[in-house]
Amino acid sequence: TTMKLSKMITLLLIALTTVAGIAGDGDKKKHAGKTINVEFENMEDESMSMNMTLPVTFIQSLQPQIEQFLSQLEVEGQEIDLPAVWASLKDAGPTEFLEVKNKDADIKVSTTATHLLIQIDEKENDQHIELTLPLALGDALLGDNLENIDYEKIIDALVEMEGQDLLKLDSKKAKGRVWIE
Repeated sequence: TTMKLSKMITLLLIALTTVAGIAGDGDKKKHAGKTINVEFENMEDESMSMNMTLPVTFIQSLQPQIEQFLSQLEVEGQEIDLPAVWASLKDAGPTEFLEVKNKDADIKVSTTATHLLIQIDEKENDQHIELTLPLALGDALLGDNLENIDYEKIIDALVEMEGQDLLKLDSKKAKGRVWIE
């Protein structure tokens, strides 16, 4: 399960970093020096760690891959209309959407006036994961339709999160975070 956990975390960190970095050049002065930072450490294997710092505007070349990924997202063979799901989530306002407590894990999904929050506490592995997504970033990614993603809005939303964590992982097996600086 350690290898599975490491792969899952690595993919999640790469996905978040990629999504965060796909914006175009935009207003270079406004975004100058802003970076996406990724830090990951495998607590079971000291030889495995990752630190990455990328300019917010760096991954412009991945724009087609991100748009393809978002447009082909499926659950159990069924396409998901992400813009419709996102609109429903936002229309609900600050809400506690899901709270599951069982012997294996506690999961909570909620929104505030400004953020989507996902918290997972896996009991067996003593693992805590927090994902914080600004609603403005979700609007830029999943707004009206996936063919017209507003990359300038993505950068603006990320810059607004300067100093805050987008993702935080804390467990006996791994520690990591993604943040904007």
